[in-house]
Amino acid sequence: MPRTTPTKRQPPSKKFIDEDPFDFDFENDISIDEDALDDEWLVQANLFWKYSQALVFARKELRDLHEEVKVTRSKIVKELKSDNKKITGPEIEAGYRTDQRHIDAKEAMIEAEFKVDLLEVALNSIREKRYAISDLVKIKLGEMYGDPKDIRLPNGGKFAEELKRRKVRRTIYERLNKKK
Repeated sequence: MPRTTPTKRQPPSKKFIDEDPFDFDFENDISIDEDALDDEWLVQANLFWKYSQALVFARKELRDLHEEVKVTRSKIVKELKSDNKKITGPEIEAGYRTDQRHIDAKEAMIEAEFKVDLLEVALNSIREKRYAISDLVKIKLGEMYGDPKDIRLPNGGKFAEELKRRKVRRTIYERLNKKK
């Protein structure tokens, strides 16, 4: 059988670059439908990928804007020094901090930082959703196949203890009746 060469992996899609994280349906993405845990589990990986990819692109945008702030500051300082040969450090700082180009670049960078922070929180919430789905599956399986007990109470609660006593009594009764 001839060997096939592995296909070259494609770089990640830039599908979410233009999609603003503020447009994501976050409330719906973190909600869990307890009656469709299998569907929730299947969607989980795609949600994680969606938010991870958006975070990566937002971080790249933040790095680019940070560099843009530095370049803008350098251009303004260069202009100030060429205009006035005897300018002091505080005057230079006051000059570039009040320049509208620097203010605009800084505001764009602050907005990008906010977007990164928001996506990090969203990604952590998606991770927590995965753990919650896993725990809900365990609870549902426990209800279907486990001993009857109230899982929300420590040690099953008094009701579960009573059910266990009844089960033991029934087992003893059945064994005694088999011997007759």
